[in-house]
Order: sequence, then structure tokens, then C-alpha cells
Amino acid sequence: MKDGSIKFAGNTVTSVVESLLGGKDGKDRLSTFLSDADEIAFMEFAVQCILPAGVADAKTGDKQQVQFTEVLNQRLASNQHVRILDYSAGKGRFASALRERFASTTGNEALRERLNYFAYNDPRFIEPDEKDACKARVAVLEQPGSIEEYYWESMAQLQATHRHEIDIIVLCNVLHEIEPDDWIRTFRDIDELLAPDGVLVVMEDLLPPVGELPNKRGYLLLDEFGLGLLFDAPKSVKVLQKRENRLLAAAIPKALLSRVTPETRSSALEHLMSFSRERVEQIRAEVSNSPSHRLGREHAHYAMLYTNASIALTSLR
Repeated sequence: MKDGSIKFAGNTVTSVVESLLGGKDGKDRLSTFLSDADEIAFMEFAVQCILPAGVADAKTGDKQQVQFTEVLNQRLASNQHVRILDYSAGKGRFASALRERFASTTGNEALRERLNYFAYNDPRFIEPDEKDACKARVAVLEQPGSIEEYYWESMAQLQATHRHEIDIIVLCNVLHEIEPDDWIRTFRDIDELLAPDGVLVVMEDLLPPVGELPNKRGYLLLDEFGLGLLFDAPKSVKVLQKRENRLLAAAIPKALLSRVTPETRSSALEHLMSFSRERVEQIRAEVSNSPSHRLGREHAHYAMLYTNASIALTSLR
């Protein structure tokens, strides 16, 4: 159809396509859009990195929920009573993971009796609907006593009640959102809660599918080497799991928490800068041969990590 008349297009396919796309420039723009997957992924991730962080919800089969229960199983294998604190629990997705664990385990009553799950959320960073979801999921665990004994929003009250009693404190997708100015204070708070043989378990997705801006300096993802430098003990941070080379679960003994200083913090951030720069250079070499959406997203991620670590180091000096 052209100018109100129907014509045979068999010999004019190119001109028909160009007319549908707004001329030759339109055809070229569509071709570029479809071929430059790496550039599209880079821009998409970069845009996400100026948006506030979201709160993950529970879902069956979630890889970090599975990882959480597997890490917990290692501790429960000793038949000890375990008190676990989910620090910045969000909507309580790990409470849901425990509920599924109880439901799928024979003799789960004995398991319930050996486990107490506590959730802590800083009221400055939790929305009312997220708080309600978390409390509901904690309540479903049917632990003895009231929900107020297991859901906390006051660190001072939590420390007064459970000082040096918690066996495992989990930071899942949390450390990267905390401003580095607050790292030392945060680890001191955790140290006050942990039992003498307690451990901090840091869980992070080292290659997040979505970018975010959790604070003014951006997200800062430390791998096991960065954590070793932060706690001034490169050989004492134990990797419990590293699934798909990205889903990290690392254990830090209580004794290391007091070793975080401004100097170790800088060492960890410098490592993050160096590693991120390496990855950007490697990806740029790789993408020249075979561009892809995955490489574009990784390129944006590591470029952002380099920038965020640089900003953090400069502001802390």
C-alpha cells in the first residue's frame, strides 16, 4: 500500500522495509539496536545504578535462600542449639527459607527445638509493608513466645537482651549497601551480639543482575579477598560456598570483627578498585571479539564498582 494504492512488493522489499522504519536511517538504527547488545546492557545497568536499592522478596528456589539453608545445615550438623540473627532481614525471605526447610525435613520438631531465628531491621531503611511481611514470616515459624521476642528494630534493646548469645549473624546482600563510614560501628554492634565462638556470615551476589544506588557513594561489593583485607586476616576468612563463581558465603570468626580499622578499610577498597579495573580491561579485550548482553552488563558493573570505590576512598581520606 502506497499513496492509497495497492502495489506488488516482490521486487521492492528493501524500499518497503525502509518505508516502514522511517527511511534508511530508521533501518540503520534498528540494526544498531539489535546488534549492540553489550552497549544496551551497559546503559541499562548504568541507569539502574542511580536508583534506590530494592528489597528482595521470598521465592521458592531462590539460590541465596537455598545457600542460606545449606550453610545453616553445616552448623546444625553438630547437634548444637543454634541462635541465628538475620541482620537487615528485609521482608524476611530467610524466615520463609527456614519454614520450607522445616516442612521438608523428617523429624522437624527436633530441628525446631534446636534453632532460634531472630530478625533485625533498621527502622530508617524499612517500609511499613516490608516490616509487616517480615513479622508475618517470622511468626509462621511458630517459635515459643511472642513475635516481639524475635523481631527487632532497636539495636540497643537487642544487645541488652542477647549480648554475646547469638551463634550466627547473617548479612545477606547487606554489606555492599552500608556506607564505609559505618563499617567499623556495624561490626562492633555485631561483635557485641555474637557468642564467643560465634561467626558472622557475609553473603553477596558478586555479579548482581540489577544495579542500584543504596547510598550516596554507591554499592561496594567485597569478594573473599577484599573481606580478608578488611578484617586484616586474609587467610582466616573462610569461604563456605561460592556458587556459580558469584554467590559468595564467607564466615568471619568473632575474634576478627574488632580488627577492622580505617587502614584495613582502605586496603579493602583499594583491592576493590584494582580488581574492578582488571575486569574492565579483560572485558574490553573480550568484547571486541564477541560482544554480548552479558559482557555489557559485567562491564557496567565493574566500571561502577571502580567508580564507587574511588569515590569512597577519596571521601574517607
